[in-house]
Amino acid sequence: MDRKISWITGCHDEIELVYEKAEQNESIGALLSELEQMALKEVEESCGFLAMNNKPITRDMVLSMSARDKETIMYHLSGVGLT
Repeated sequence: MDRKISWITGCHDEIELVYEKAEQNESIGALLSELEQMALKEVEESCGFLAMNNKPITRDMVLSMSARDKETIMYHLSGVGLT
């Protein structure tokens, strides 16, 4: 499986169990890959709900962020029902 999200932050510590299943089953891997793409797209589209340095986060900011920062945004958005 070609992972789009590394999950290096540890925000979702149980996620590696899902990836283990995806490595064992090609159809699960394909679905998980699609979910990753959708989650990253939602981060780009919903980032304005969050702020950094008292300024809303923009799509351009997200595109230039490190993988760690994107994961952190994804984690915070998941807390409000997104991603």
